[in-house]
Amino acid sequence: MRKLVLIIFSFFTLLYSCNNGETIDINLDFDQELELCTSFASNGSNTFILFDILDDPGQSLTVIFPATVENNLILRPTEAVEDPLTLSINGSSVRFNYRTYTGNPNEVICQGIPSSSVAIIDDFEATAGTIEYTSTVTDDTMTNMRTVAVTFTIINFDIDILRSDFLTLGTYTETFPIP
Repeated sequence: MRKLVLIIFSFFTLLYSCNNGETIDINLDFDQELELCTSFASNGSNTFILFDILDDPGQSLTVIFPATVENNLILRPTEAVEDPLTLSINGSSVRFNYRTYTGNPNEVICQGIPSSSVAIIDDFEATAGTIEYTSTVTDDTMTNMRTVAVTFTIINFDIDILRSDFLTLGTYTETFPIP
């Protein structure tokens, strides 16, 4: 009996003492309503930045991909995309990040001159994975307006603190005149 108590005590001691000293509390309760901005680089390599944020605590999920004519069709398709199309996360031109901030991420994401009062605490970037997207297109001929809703999902991605096979990032919606 004494050996059994010693084994159980040793197990719980090991279980609760193995800690790298850093506890990260991740709340992925984002509203899944994506926002978009375009970043204009001096070298001409413009990028689309799709993001979702949490104000408190300051967190963001961000997808970055090249702002090309072809990729513009992802955000403004001429017809619905029911079968998922993909972008491959490669760590350079197509990226997926989870970040934490000292304040509201709106003050730094997509800002030409970001706020100096908000800093990035942690920046975790996926080393691989796939971004899948589907879309719906609704034309209102009465108002001559088109509404596009594009849903983005990240699959088989790997970030140091998040390992997952599937994450619905959210939906980007835009209404504009029918071309």
